[in-house]
Formats: sequence, structure tokens, C-alpha cells
Amino acid sequence: MKPHYQFRAYGLTIDSELDFPEVEGLSGTPEADVLIRFGHVPENLTDAVVKRLRFQVSHRQFLLTIDSIARYLVTEGRTILIDPSNKADHSDLRAFLLNPVLGALLLQRGLFLLNGASVAINNEGIIFAGQSCTGKSTLAAACLYHEFSVLSDDICAITISEAGLPQILPGFPILKLWSDSLKLLNIDIGQLTKQRRLLEKYILPLTERFYSEPVPFNRLYVFEMTNRSNVESLRINDTVSKLAELSVLQFQAGYLADPSFKASCFRQCVNLAQKLDINQVRWASGFFCKDNLTSFIKESLIK
Repeated sequence: MKPHYQFRAYGLTIDSELDFPEVEGLSGTPEADVLIRFGHVPENLTDAVVKRLRFQVSHRQFLLTIDSIARYLVTEGRTILIDPSNKADHSDLRAFLLNPVLGALLLQRGLFLLNGASVAINNEGIIFAGQSCTGKSTLAAACLYHEFSVLSDDICAITISEAGLPQILPGFPILKLWSDSLKLLNIDIGQLTKQRRLLEKYILPLTERFYSEPVPFNRLYVFEMTNRSNVESLRINDTVSKLAELSVLQFQAGYLADPSFKASCFRQCVNLAQKLDINQVRWASGFFCKDNLTSFIKESLIK
């Protein structure tokens, strides 16, 4: 019998045959919301309505194929089945499970997702969003030096509280950082494990600085890279522009085939556009030094 690991992430109790050493296990045997198992996964979905090079989508399932690593099958927001290649490394299996496979499961469960990293301070949640390599995770790591706690990295899951207000769900107690970001922040790479075998990207475990409860989502910072030497920050005030930003930043809406899911995502976009304080920030790669990040945190984030 394969060992099982139980833990909490994104408000869900997960029972997994694939271990996550950075995540604190649960005591007892609580009923699981999500099952992660190893097993046979077909090469194709017979009822697929979306077919792309690496993924297929039906109204009930999401199939991802990563050559030489694994096939992943997500069903009805409840189960994830992993069919690993003989060449697969444990770290590679986990990397693709965390993103995008788990994201597909959260979408199937009706959560609204943004690409980004999220932090919390004084019971307020802030998301740093944008395309890859715009400094989201690096800034989140720098925030750890200023009394912030991390909520999630890569995938930010947003739900609506009973009071009708948006809140951020805590994900996994890790940050995924490139080696140059770790050096910039004076974090010892020698004590960390790689996210994947062939990448210079590392997993930074979070213990005391991880916030494990949902927090109100009030502010969103959208980052873009520019060639200019200065930092430009612009507050977005009109709802239509906010809606446009949120639509672009949505996590892989193409992973959903059911029209009702897509309609729900749009309604959530509209709801967030009406409630959030959204700021667009443009900065250059040369901006990234510890002093500049500290100045940005103190001047823009701490209220």
C-alpha cells in the first residue's frame, strides 16, 4: 500500500500519494476534499471539446501531457491522477502538479485565479500579478523582511466571503525563486532544493512567515517590465480598465470548457473590478536590488 500524505492548501484538505516535504501534515485522518493518486492516464479524452498541443479539456476533465515527465488527469475538481514517465524525477512531478495541474482543479471547483504571488499584513491581502519574470515572487520574498507573511506563489485563489467581500486563500508555504533573486536577497542557495532538476529555480520553505488563514483581498499590483530607469506607478480608477487588467491576468481560463464556468469567471472579474484598489507598476530589471525593493515596500505597500 502506498503511503498517503494529508495537508491543507487553498482551503482544501488534500490526500496525496505524492509527498510535499515543505508542507506540514495533518493529524488524524480528516475526510479529504481532493485525492492525488498514481495510476494509468489515457493519452486522449474521448469527449474533449478543446485540444491543444499539451492539454485537452472536456466538460468534466482536464488532461495535461508533459513529455518524459507525466500525464495528469484532473476530474471534476475532486481527483488528480498522475501517470509518471520512467524518466520522471520527483521534483518535476511536483512542479507540474503545483502549476498548472492544481490550478485546473481549482478552476473546476469554481475559484477565481490570478497569476501572481500574494502576501498579508495587518489582516490585509495584497497580490502581485503580471507576466513571468516581472518580480512578483522576488518582491514577495523581500516583504518577509518587513513583517509581511506569504499567502501563495504562482497561483492566487480568490473566493467571496459570507459578507460578500473578496478574500485570498492560503496556498503552499513556499516561494519559488530564481538563483539571482536568492543572491539579491542574501538567501543561502546551499540549503535549498531545486524546483526542477534542470532549472536554477529553488524552493524557499516558509515556516513562521506563512499565513495559513484566508484574508480580505484589497489591493492588486500589476507589474510590467520597461526599459526606463525609474519606477512608474499608476492607480487604475475606472471599472472598465480594471476589468481589462483582471481578464488578462486570469489563470488559464482556457482550461475550462463548460460555458457556465466561463460565465462565472466573468462575473467574478466584474465583482473584483468594483471592489479592488488596482495599481499598475512599470519597472526595469536594473531596479532589482535590495535597497530599491525596500524603498518600494515602505513607500507603496506599508500603510
